[in-house]
Amino acid sequence: MSELIVAKKKIAIARLVLRERRPPPPELSVRLRPQHLRWEVGRYRERIRSGPGGLGRGRRWTPEVVGEQHNLLLDQAYDLIASAGFSGLTNYAVVGTGSAAPSPTDTQLGAELARTNSIPSGSSDQISRTADGVWQIQRTREFSAAIVGGHNLTEWGWAPGGTVGATDVAVRELFRDSGGTPITLSLAADQSLRLIYAMQVNIAPVTAQAVSLTLTNLGTLTGNAIVHAESNPGSGPKTDFDLINTLAKGGGAVGLGTVRGGLSYYLQYSRAASDGKGLTFNPYNPGDRARSVQSVTWNSNEAVKTITDIAIGLSYYSTVGYNFVLELDAGQEIVKDNTHKLILNGWTVISW
Repeated sequence: MSELIVAKKKIAIARLVLRERRPPPPELSVRLRPQHLRWEVGRYRERIRSGPGGLGRGRRWTPEVVGEQHNLLLDQAYDLIASAGFSGLTNYAVVGTGSAAPSPTDTQLGAELARTNSIPSGSSDQISRTADGVWQIQRTREFSAAIVGGHNLTEWGWAPGGTVGATDVAVRELFRDSGGTPITLSLAADQSLRLIYAMQVNIAPVTAQAVSLTLTNLGTLTGNAIVHAESNPGSGPKTDFDLINTLAKGGGAVGLGTVRGGLSYYLQYSRAASDGKGLTFNPYNPGDRARSVQSVTWNSNEAVKTITDIAIGLSYYSTVGYNFVLELDAGQEIVKDNTHKLILNGWTVISW
């Protein structure tokens, strides 16, 4: 703030500070969107069935009481992603007998009875890509009659680990009827319980976005970045969902490309990227909801070429599949010789 004195009057003049406007660093953005739970109380009933060897006996799951409801993601779910990834967040179904209203700050059920990762026969975990950057995750878990038969159940949840009573619950809710009123599921001694949970993961950017990166002694370079649905590291395709799981847990690699076109590749981007370096991640602190990496250095004898792309991928044996690609703007290519190092400054590579 400056001052101007005119005829014994003091007039304050606002001082404007102009800063160069640059695009943000390249960052994968992930959003976790809980969907719904379907619960089924039922029994296995024997049936006669025919087959190549003639008639035989089989068991058929018969739901007798069912319900569907929404759910609550707990605050700590976002911290658990840093150790379990997005796919591991809901490995185990959890049930209990507590009745306290769920709170985002909960870390466990009110009174946990049991948890299981048992997948019933004929079911499977389903993780599927439904659109660019959109993944649907569905889990089916079954509590046998030996575990929950004869119990009165009031609450449920999901957790990455299998230790009963552990404070690692990511989702907690009460069983509710269609009107949202809490209910008690009173199971007979021979009844089992299935929990079928679905949630959605959204990954961005799926269209090219302006970004910038800072390199030591080279300053800030600009370009465009995009995440691809698949890459091929030589041992089968790897997806953007594989990538976010790897990065969230503190793993991954960076490579350098020499052929423009990284923004339009769908498969096989790894053929244009090489000189891969493992990323070193900074420690994760509760509440970060992001992962940042330290600086990466290529020595004078490494990556001697003209670099047009910088790509982030997941380490896969001796090769790397690159799904997240930054293509430098024309005229900002990096000409790396054998007398200088190349140092890419650290930044936040993924947030959720």
